[in-house]
Amino acid sequence: MAPYDRGVGTGALKLIVRGASPPVLRSYLLRGVTLAAGISGAGFAHWSEPSSKSQNGKMDAKSDIDPADGRNETEAERSDRNWTDILQELRVTQTGTQIISGFLLTVAFQQRFTSLPPYELVIYGALVALAAVSTLLGLSAVSLHRAQFRRHGKPQVVNVASRLLAITVWVVAILAVGVVLFIFDFVFNLAAGLIAGVIALAAILLFIVLIPRSPGHARVESKF
Repeated sequence: MAPYDRGVGTGALKLIVRGASPPVLRSYLLRGVTLAAGISGAGFAHWSEPSSKSQNGKMDAKSDIDPADGRNETEAERSDRNWTDILQELRVTQTGTQIISGFLLTVAFQQRFTSLPPYELVIYGALVALAAVSTLLGLSAVSLHRAQFRRHGKPQVVNVASRLLAITVWVVAILAVGVVLFIFDFVFNLAAGLIAGVIALAAILLFIVLIPRSPGHARVESKF
């Protein structure tokens, strides 16, 4: 069977309409046939609703918030993507905080806890406070999003939440160093705790400050 030719079929349908319809009804039917033929084929793009993207799939220059980044996204889309990234990073920091907080809570119920020297009690209290501050910072970002929900202030929420997340990262880093110092001091002695704390601090500075800001790391990021 020969393949169906949409143009031939539409022309034949028009001839039938012209020959079998009253003059008034004929004009409406012809318009309907023409419209149906345009929507059913390649002419669908002309009848679709306006889109922020052009026919070749790229974002219009007026809609793309940053044409140089190659992402083809509006300001709202970029804010949504940045907020999703912030939530993922908050999950990482809060997971670490929860693990450390659980450890600190168990220490208080150990039999040796009552015999700790005063300076170790001070270290322990400072660590518990840091864990609480880290948790509150994470909740502040979420609470900010709840307070500004449906108020069309997503870019401002993302900016504030990004600052809160940067503070949270440093609080968790200091908390990790303090926990290392406390454990080695508790198990061995103060000298071992200080040495372990210095090593943990050096590792924190290396992985949080130096490596992310190194030129080589920036070149790697530019490829993605």
